[in-house]
Amino acid sequence: MKITIYGWSTIDGKLFRFCLLRYIPAAQRVSIRKPKSFLSIGECNALVAAGSLTFSEGLTLVKARAQIMANPPSGAMAVVTGMQATLLEEVLRKHHLRLDVVAINAPRVVTLSGVRGDLDRLEFLLESTKSAALRFLNVEGPFHSRFMRPLTAEMRSLIDSFTFSELHFPVYANVTGRRHVPGEISTLLEQQIYRPVLWSLSCTRALTEAGPAEFAELGPQMTPTPLISRIFPGRS
Repeated sequence: MKITIYGWSTIDGKLFRFCLLRYIPAAQRVSIRKPKSFLSIGECNALVAAGSLTFSEGLTLVKARAQIMANPPSGAMAVVTGMQATLLEEVLRKHHLRLDVVAINAPRVVTLSGVRGDLDRLEFLLESTKSAALRFLNVEGPFHSRFMRPLTAEMRSLIDSFTFSELHFPVYANVTGRRHVPGEISTLLEQQIYRPVLWSLSCTRALTEAGPAEFAELGPQMTPTPLISRIFPGRS
């Protein structure tokens, strides 16, 4: 049976080390050269595991990225459950809400990012119509949204300091949902700070291209696993 291993977002170097150290023995038990889909900054784990970066380079990248992201513009994020992304975007346009769809993690599980006051307005709208549920995330910034673009130059300077080697196996980019190709890794990692995370799409493509799969989560909390159960009901 073919295997797809996936991890979740790394906040700092501690979790990055945890995921990579857990990856090594896990990979010894499964086929290591199968497509991998990692969530958000967890994509750095995949790039190290695939040989594009060394462990030391990955750790440096994650730490520096965390420092850049530590001072985001004012904003907030929330997860909306029970509404498709396309319908939610119509609501945002209709009410002129300064919010972006920044992650499609599973069918009817959509993350929004933007102005806190507009998230409050949306919460009232959804509650009054009973059309979906909104849950605020414990973050203080509009991550993965257009409001993060001011950090692009600093992020570009950081990423340009690395040389990305050839991948030993396919890794799926969060911002496109497609396999990384030579020459695009640095650009897509830069864009990840202000473009949506297409987790559901990347998982679907990975499974389609890899065939039957089991899923193994590498991380101290169960974050992608519930999403996988929504994307692929009945999968283990």
